[in-house]
Amino acid sequence: MTALPETIAAPAGLIEHMLDVDVDHAAVRLSPARRIWLVGTGTSQHAAELGAWMLAAGARVVSITGQGGAWPEAVETVPQERSETYTVSYIAALVVLAQLAAPLGATGVRERELPALPGRVAAAARQGVSLDDIPERLLVVVGVGPGAVTAREGALKLREAARLPAEGYEAEYLLHGSAVPLRSSDGLLLVQPCADQRGQDPDTIITSGWARPSLWRIGGPEAGGDATGSATLPADPSTV
Repeated sequence: MTALPETIAAPAGLIEHMLDVDVDHAAVRLSPARRIWLVGTGTSQHAAELGAWMLAAGARVVSITGQGGAWPEAVETVPQERSETYTVSYIAALVVLAQLAAPLGATGVRERELPALPGRVAAAARQGVSLDDIPERLLVVVGVGPGAVTAREGALKLREAARLPAEGYEAEYLLHGSAVPLRSSDGLLLVQPCADQRGQDPDTIITSGWARPSLWRIGGPEAGGDATGSATLPADPSTV
């Protein structure tokens, strides 16, 4: 029996703990900054990338570490994990980043929704995801926007925990060349966490003013030999 099933089941309770962790000192340290750089390697890099999505806001350092680091500016999260996939550490870091993003002015993070995270994570852990068949050669995990970072992190976890050859991609990059060597014996897993809940159509991305044909003819042969072309973008394309 490995520690991974226990680790997967643990985050909900640990998130409740993390929501009570004081991050005010870190928010105060970062609030005067004009730019915030998030740095990490491996799984921590993926947490940093998702943190950058939440923190759209010189070099003040705030570390997010496990317990016992004893760094004076650090926000400490969870105890050392038994499973080397560091799943709980990853989730805990994202919770801290979300807690920091809200007071720093990120519009996409709603502080009042954070207390609902433990229940959602617990439900996801109970539901699980199973593959009908293990791919003969490669499993490709694909997402869009923040989901692409989750796809890369998910592929890393599959390589680490299951020794399963897996690669994570942004959908656009997969469709523009990276999918060429794939074949029917490979597997494809789509990460689509938000579109259905928000009532959006993930198949139709270019809408409203951005769908104007004149915008997509820029640089085409009909532009009269002008390789650059030109067009006036609407101030608010969603209203056109």
